[in-house]
Amino acid sequence: MREKDSPWVYNYDVELRDLFLKLKPLLIKLFLGALVVGTVAGWVVTFLPSTFKASGLLFVTREADAVSPNFFTYEGYYAEQTAQQYTDSVVAILKSLPLKEAALKSIGAAATSIDVKRFNNNTLIQKSGPQIISVTVTAKTSEAASEEWQAVTKLATSQVSEINQSGDSKISVKILEKTPLLETVKISPILLGTGVFLGLLFAGLTLLSLRFYLSDK
Repeated sequence: MREKDSPWVYNYDVELRDLFLKLKPLLIKLFLGALVVGTVAGWVVTFLPSTFKASGLLFVTREADAVSPNFFTYEGYYAEQTAQQYTDSVVAILKSLPLKEAALKSIGAAATSIDVKRFNNNTLIQKSGPQIISVTVTAKTSEAASEEWQAVTKLATSQVSEINQSGDSKISVKILEKTPLLETVKISPILLGTGVFLGLLFAGLTLLSLRFYLSDK
């Protein structure tokens, strides 16, 4: 028996066609509704204010012990290994809430628990290399982003120096840029509108398919 004459194929085609005919009016409404909502979302986002990111790098290092030039030693290697291991500690210091609170107070900003949590959520700390730490601060203005970035990085370097005065004083953290890199962050209306449209369309199709499937049970 040929495949096109198979009852299974025939029934499948009929069910698929019936499904499309039943859903066609709803599909048109769903498409238009998702298109309108996506367009409105893209239009609304154009009125939202931009945010600003200040980003820069910190370098964790350790000065090697002085040795005689007449002998080969591993002091440089040991210094590098120590700095790499200490980088995780510096990351933990940068992520701590007490540091964020102290940084806000150092620039005369409000430092309530809400302000500290806001600052913490807007600060991204990442270990981007064996001895490299990336610090990014997001704020409503470029001045605030730069000021908060400099406050948290300078305070972290000074705290590391104070902590190591009673330990390994040769470990230090260096700020690689005098001023952070500033970037304007603006949500793309086209990308947002398209994302909302596709999301609503997918969710609607899923719900309609489930509704049709359950109604036939």
